[in-house]
Amino acid sequence: PQLNIRRAPDGKIYVAGFDVSLSSGPDSAVADWLFSQAEFSIHNGTLVWTDEQRAVPPLALQQVDLVLRNGVLTHEVRFDATPPAAWGERFSLLGKFQQPLLSLRSNQWQLWKGQIYASFPRVDLSALRRYVDLGVDLTQGNGALNAWADVNRGAIRGVVADVALAEVSVGLEASLKPLELKAITGRLGGSQRDEGFDFFAENLQFDTRDGLRWPGGNVRVSYLAAR
Repeated sequence: PQLNIRRAPDGKIYVAGFDVSLSSGPDSAVADWLFSQAEFSIHNGTLVWTDEQRAVPPLALQQVDLVLRNGVLTHEVRFDATPPAAWGERFSLLGKFQQPLLSLRSNQWQLWKGQIYASFPRVDLSALRRYVDLGVDLTQGNGALNAWADVNRGAIRGVVADVALAEVSVGLEASLKPLELKAITGRLGGSQRDEGFDFFAENLQFDTRDGLRWPGGNVRVSYLAAR
């Protein structure tokens, strides 16, 4: 099958023309039905993602396999797809979520909490960043990426990523020149606080294009805004 998913300029998500971001109204019955099924699956399909909020060209994913399993208060999903050749290789997304104990409707995914895992054996991050907020101004970079994201009330609150990337260019601040690396490997992570953030790096190694080498190390930073 071919499935069309669209994000409108106002942020609403439409699947096959149905507004799944609604918690009430006629379209919400579709989401209620979907998230009440013990298992729902699509095999060898095509998914076209249109993001009108970012104003980017539609993205077509091939050989799409999707499995959604729902319990009384739990929801698990696995998504495998093959992107355009310029993007990289076939990738996988897995999610495990729990809805609040007293929630009345299973389609209110904005209230869920859980974790998302993403596995990209080879990906061009400069193409990915056009469609996904990576949290940094990454204009270039390709290689392998595995990431875990903590989700609370429908929003990502923390990310941990294992990276092995080459030819990286990342902007740290508008007034500074981009940081350009020939290669970088290690684990990076960060999480949001109510009044600040945490950041860490483990076994971080990188080579700059100027010939400098950072052989490996650990970094941990915590920031709290002044009251």
